[in-house]
Amino acid sequence: MVCDFYDEGLEFQENLLSKYYNKYGHEVMIITSTYENVFDFYESRGETGVERIYKDKYGSQIVKRNYSYNLLNKIRFFSSLKEYVESFKPDVIYFHSFLPDLLTVKKYVNEHGVKLVVDLHMDYINSAHNWLSLNVLHKIIRKSLYKYVEKDIHKLFVVADSVKDFVNNIYSISVDKMELLPLGADTDLIDDLKKVNSRDKVREKYSIKENDIVIFCGGKLNPLKKIDLAIETYRKFNNSNLKLIVVGESSATHEEYYNKLKALSKDRVDIIFTGWLNKNDVYSHLLASDIGFFPSSQSILWQQAIASGIPLVVGLLREDESVDYLNCKGALTIHKCSDVNLEAFYVSLGELINNKRLLMDKKQAAIDTGTELLCWNRLIHKTLT
Repeated sequence: MVCDFYDEGLEFQENLLSKYYNKYGHEVMIITSTYENVFDFYESRGETGVERIYKDKYGSQIVKRNYSYNLLNKIRFFSSLKEYVESFKPDVIYFHSFLPDLLTVKKYVNEHGVKLVVDLHMDYINSAHNWLSLNVLHKIIRKSLYKYVEKDIHKLFVVADSVKDFVNNIYSISVDKMELLPLGADTDLIDDLKKVNSRDKVREKYSIKENDIVIFCGGKLNPLKKIDLAIETYRKFNNSNLKLIVVGESSATHEEYYNKLKALSKDRVDIIFTGWLNKNDVYSHLLASDIGFFPSSQSILWQQAIASGIPLVVGLLREDESVDYLNCKGALTIHKCSDVNLEAFYVSLGELINNKRLLMDKKQAAIDTGTELLCWNRLIHKTLT
């Protein structure tokens, strides 16, 4: 695999691919940057680690390399990628996004009959935020890159419907050339945590009673997520059997926003800030919850929550955004961006809080969605056929 960032403590797609490829007996090498901190990576602060080679906890060989060429943190080539590919002799080369190093492996793919797989995550929300990015980086540079390697790509995956729309419109790639590969969840870990009663342990830690309803929200605590709206909506309920868990933290850039969230919650012991959690603890807190509440901006937490068996109340950032693929069983209550407001969320949450039968039905829908759509024991084989 080739990707710009890898941290085995997180729950990115690369991590799950590493875990489940190894589970089924495949050898894995991951070529990635020397970034060690996800906030440094997202904010393009420059590579913060050192070059090294090691095995992650799943058994994959991780090769952290500096970039041999880096233009504005947008056009980057890894050093020595060709040599590592030739020594590893892969049967499948898996790229996360249209990275320039596709040019590096093109000849090897053709000469050795290797399957080249690319998955895409970009959409109108996380990409192309300005004219230069849209019209130069995507429509010229990366589109030209795709055209050059188009015939070499065995499978082209998109992780969501929004990605499919973006790629179709911006790259002029027909929909029938793409295949949906959702950002799944670590269902093996969920099963393991259930066996050790992690739900009860988390609830005991925070003195949460069995009949309390716990609402989960969080992620990267920045204004885009509108966690302030989640807290304000929650505060509108006058119910002693409710708890709100806020998981995550803010980067230094959004320290002021984090202080705002804490100020909104300062007089409420039923609003629990956990800080940044490792993935085991994230899943444990999800299993201890009953409803996921994400007022804005999709993240992997949505899939993790659904696979953990909790229904979601969510808000969308764009009117043309779609998460219908995640709502195939009816586990979500979806608010279009024009309907993202306190009163609308209060009604949706209230329906779940006050109707036990509806809440149980939505929980079952979440479990079914996790089993059929988000389980990596199924998804992993799609990448290899």
